[in-house]
Amino acid sequence: MSINDLQIKPLSPEMADQFTSYLSEMDYSHAEHWHFCYCQYYHVDCSSTEWRERTAEQNKALAEENIKSGLMRGLVALDGEQMVGWVNVNDVKNFALCKSKVIMS
Repeated sequence: MSINDLQIKPLSPEMADQFTSYLSEMDYSHAEHWHFCYCQYYHVDCSSTEWRERTAEQNKALAEENIKSGLMRGLVALDGEQMVGWVNVNDVKNFALCKSKVIMS
């Protein structure tokens, strides 16, 4: 892969399965507690205890639902057809956890 092969695209509803597969296959040896998150932590308004009780399957399904509905937004890096990176680009008002913790104006 070279920098010239990379494409940056908005995360789209059609990419939901590809996105969750990308996260499922990622190496989490540096932070094993992230393996079940699927970038949904801020999309769930619950206590820390409730969050730790959630399963990877629940978060994966929620990620797919949030991507397909447009609630989860971001940019993905693609090397050809293979997803190789992701960055969350969203409005804080779309994060359920922040709604209860932050004053929105």
